[in-house]
Amino acid sequence: MDNLKYLVYTSVAVQIPSNEDIDEIVQVSRVNNLKSDITGLLHYRNGYFVQFIEGPPAAICDLLERLRRDRRHRNIHVIEETFIAARNFSGWTMAHGKLDEELISSKKGSKQSISSMFSTAGRSVVDDSARVVYRWFLSATP
Repeated sequence: MDNLKYLVYTSVAVQIPSNEDIDEIVQVSRVNNLKSDITGLLHYRNGYFVQFIEGPPAAICDLLERLRRDRRHRNIHVIEETFIAARNFSGWTMAHGKLDEELISSKKGSKQSISSMFSTAGRSVVDDSARVVYRWFLSATP
């Protein structure tokens, strides 16, 4: 039974955030997502965000509504919204990707680069779509 909602969206920053701004967004998201049982990944590049989130359907809907009211970004475009049986970002209340291939830490302390996460063979259809979206994001943003 598919009891989790998976959502991918893109948006445009209203003002170019500093590294500290992004770090604050990630830290606050981690606290909030832990409370709501949401996991995912936020990626920022040159004024554009892409975020992959998953969790209980009501929690994802509530989060999307909060995101739509957030004045730090605009033009929220949901790219994918589906139900899934298992998490793709298990243990990551909010992973944060940087294009310079900076390593990010999982909850368990292991390290994995963003590109290796999206290049693992034998994954689900959702994982395949995530790779497509991620590659599109890299090519579509300046």
